[in-house]
Amino acid sequence: MFDAAQIKQSLINLMKNSMHAMSTGGELTIKTGEAAAGVWVSLTDTGGGIPQEQIKRIFEPYYTTKEKGSGLGLMIVQRIVRDHDGRLELVSHGGKGTTFRIWLPQEERRQHLLETAANEA
Repeated sequence: MFDAAQIKQSLINLMKNSMHAMSTGGELTIKTGEAAAGVWVSLTDTGGGIPQEQIKRIFEPYYTTKEKGSGLGLMIVQRIVRDHDGRLELVSHGGKGTTFRIWLPQEERRQHLLETAANEA
């Protein structure tokens, strides 16, 4: 149903960002759950949070606040989640940390196939 390698990459990217946000120490909490419309996994860190002016840009390609970052990690996460017909939620509080939640549908993904010439005959 899901591309496990891509979902794993999304979680790794979010974990790396959390670890960077807590460079002087902190706690990363990972939770999972299920609702009528889908399943979710959330990652909550106790870092410094993301300032509002940065939230507007963090999913842009090549935007980074890190000295050695590529600025592609969160954009990749967002693209993978969208490709799985899911959604990515973000809640951040200055000085209190950040939570990213990935929602994925429980129903099988819709096929995104082009019609073949045989269907047209």
